[in-house]
Amino acid sequence: MSLFLVALSWQKESDKNTIDSSMSEIPESVAKIEIVDGMLSFPNDSMMYDGIIALSSMSSDVRAEWEVDNNFESMQTLCDRITSELEQVEDEEGFYEVRSVYDDFVFFWEPNTNDQAFYVPLDKMFYSQVVDINGDVKVGNEIRSYKSDSLMNRI
Repeated sequence: MSLFLVALSWQKESDKNTIDSSMSEIPESVAKIEIVDGMLSFPNDSMMYDGIIALSSMSSDVRAEWEVDNNFESMQTLCDRITSELEQVEDEEGFYEVRSVYDDFVFFWEPNTNDQAFYVPLDKMFYSQVVDINGDVKVGNEIRSYKSDSLMNRI
């Protein structure tokens, strides 16, 4: 079974905190990857990834280990760690599952879907907001759209 994931990769130091999340397409620094038969499949083999964190699988029997800051931690360990520090984020459609954490960002995944990914900076989590890849900021039951510059000023 193919498993579609989203991973965040900083290829340049200047990329940090400059994701244009208002783009209609996923920014270059956020890449979709696929796991097929337990092997990573990248959309472009020439792309260099540094410290990839994969989103947790919907399937409990799919586990993998990832190198993070020169340490190996399983996806489940990462998810458990961040979940223990943060309540699940709720909006009008229910709860978003905490799926992974990379450096300054936490990824959320809408249960039972493969098309809704959200991230939120760790230092802004107490605002209980999630930002989707299209630049919409979700706060509780409210959805507010921001232009890229306004969004990046917030995060």
